[in-house]
Amino acid sequence: MNTEHGVIVERWYAEEVQLPVREWYLRGGAYVPSLLVSAAEDDRFRSAHALGNINPSHQFRKAWRFKGPYGLLVSFTTQEAQSERDRLMDFRFSCITQFFPCSNEREILPEGALLLDE
Repeated sequence: MNTEHGVIVERWYAEEVQLPVREWYLRGGAYVPSLLVSAAEDDRFRSAHALGNINPSHQFRKAWRFKGPYGLLVSFTTQEAQSERDRLMDFRFSCITQFFPCSNEREILPEGALLLDE
């Protein structure tokens, strides 16, 4: 959480799942040892990534990859509809409790992956 003058202005959550070694180079030869997915709710967009190229049809939410084929970051403002905010924070924790881990970010945060596809 981040605060300004005693007020919470951002909350951020992440889930990281370690991949089996045999899958570390499957994304175009890039070294990707884990799946990292995060979602942040802000009172306003702060980062350059979140501010850049905002989709007019989704002006209060945005998704992007951390680096190349790696990771998924979702950011949205408190102006987003509550139902959409709930979906963008709906992490699938079964990825860290099942015997075989999830193999892509879509399995961890489906709504965030859909937003990224747009």
